[in-house]
Amino acid sequence: MAASIVQYYIDMARGWRLDKDSFSFDGPTNITIDGKEQAASLSIMISRQSGKATKTLSSGGKSLTVSGECKKMESDGRKF
Repeated sequence: MAASIVQYYIDMARGWRLDKDSFSFDGPTNITIDGKEQAASLSIMISRQSGKATKTLSSGGKSLTVSGECKKMESDGRKF
């Protein structure tokens, strides 16, 4: 499987929380499946020390969890 790069912009006004050891987000989102938009729940946790990230997307009683690593891209700490 090919590696992919995903950038997260930490925007505290949009539901992101900054903890001592991590950035995290829990909240509603919308996803599109077969051209139809539906409500879902999204949870993201990014470790500040290791850069490990876990993302879980849940909808309709099913969930998908993806894990990986983030690399810091800016020295101001707002972009992973």
